[in-house]
Amino acid sequence: MNGSKESANGNDRPGATAAFPYDRTTVELFRETFLRARWNDDLKAWFVPFVVAASTACSQSDESRGAYEQSCT
Repeated sequence: MNGSKESANGNDRPGATAAFPYDRTTVELFRETFLRARWNDDLKAWFVPFVVAASTACSQSDESRGAYEQSCT
């Protein structure tokens, strides 16, 4: 996911975007993981608010956390 501080509609909201080829199973898994993710038609990408992205990453097990570990402590 890419960090983003501005959405295409002009709202300054901290968060991250994720873009990947459409696949129904992938989209379902992504939406189950990031419940507040919203599709941004202008960006052609999913937008995940920062608080949700950070808390989801921090809730992962220690083995899968890796790079997120510093931001979770």
